[in-house]
Amino acid sequence: MQQGRYVLRIDDVARSTITDIPCFVQVTIFFDQKGFGREDAETFFKEYSARHWTGTKGIPVKNWRAKALDWMWRRQKNRPYLRSKSKLMIP
Repeated sequence: MQQGRYVLRIDDVARSTITDIPCFVQVTIFFDQKGFGREDAETFFKEYSARHWTGTKGIPVKNWRAKALDWMWRRQKNRPYLRSKSKLMIP
């Protein structure tokens, strides 16, 4: 093997598709930054942890932050009195 060259192995490709699973503290901080409380973060975390971080069709979640933003938007849509720092609610 030549020096300075990188060889892509099958293990590297498999690792790149693995879901980035957050810890509860990361989810809590993200929800706080968006103006949501700890209860909302806990509900989101428990829901996706119970599903082993897969979506509704069983596909692994690749970007949990995008799922969290979608969850926040749906939560505000169902409860319009909720407001957040990020102004997710459309007037």
